[in-house]
Amino acid sequence: MTMVFASGTLELPAEAVFDYAVDYRRMPEWVFGLRTITPIGELSDGVGAEFRGTGKIGPIAMTGTSRITEWEPCRRITEALVTNNGIVALAAVATTPMGSAVTRVDITADYKFPGGLAGKVLQRAIEPLLGSGIRHTERALRRQCLRTC
Repeated sequence: MTMVFASGTLELPAEAVFDYAVDYRRMPEWVFGLRTITPIGELSDGVGAEFRGTGKIGPIAMTGTSRITEWEPCRRITEALVTNNGIVALAAVATTPMGSAVTRVDITADYKFPGGLAGKVLQRAIEPLLGSGIRHTERALRRQCLRTC
């Protein structure tokens, strides 16, 4: 597995940051490579909510589905996702209050690439972009929160 991580702080309450981060309609504004995301079924938040999304990382276009596997209000959301290319990932956003109006944001993602020659080619094309992508995601989340929260 390939694990990437980014962290930063911003001057907003954790509740406001979490509420923005879990709003699926806003995710394309800050998640690196994500173009569209729509709920599958009636749930759009909480454990069990499922989504279909499209995106592009470098030269590779993807579609995939995700499912919220962990939901701690104002603290953490974790999603498991699978792409049409065979990539399996577990991604999390955690918000930690650092006082009444300062929040630390931690974003982590673990990626598993498919086996075989095609999987190795896919991994070589995408893996170099994952570190910069997660840092972009974390910075964009903070920037968008400061603009809209």
